[in-house]
Amino acid sequence: MRMRRLLNGLTQKELAEMIGTSFQQLQKYEKGVSRIGPARLQLVAQALDVPISFFFEGSDDATPSVEGETPAAAFVHKMVAMSDGQQLARAFISITDSKVRRQITDLVESMAQLHRAARAGDTNAA
Repeated sequence: MRMRRLLNGLTQKELAEMIGTSFQQLQKYEKGVSRIGPARLQLVAQALDVPISFFFEGSDDATPSVEGETPAAAFVHKMVAMSDGQQLARAFISITDSKVRRQITDLVESMAQLHRAARAGDTNAA
């Protein structure tokens, strides 16, 4: 939910108002402290312009990690916690051509591989 809210450029207060709750309650939902009832979840899905199934994708085979997050959710939270990650995600989502998205993904994966190799070289030299 937090990831989608950030990608939509909404504050906690704005989303809370859209679904008829306080921003403190929304914080609890995002952190997993409070459970979201079906009616409220439907409101969240509508406010974030996603189908309700968006919140359940991959849940059948996902293994919970620390604090009940799936590994994929933890990864996404880590990415959107960085301003660069939010900027990259917004830009990537705006690209409608699947070939261009694939080229960008390939480029970023290549750069990450080079970065890991360079770091491994630095570690071995020390």
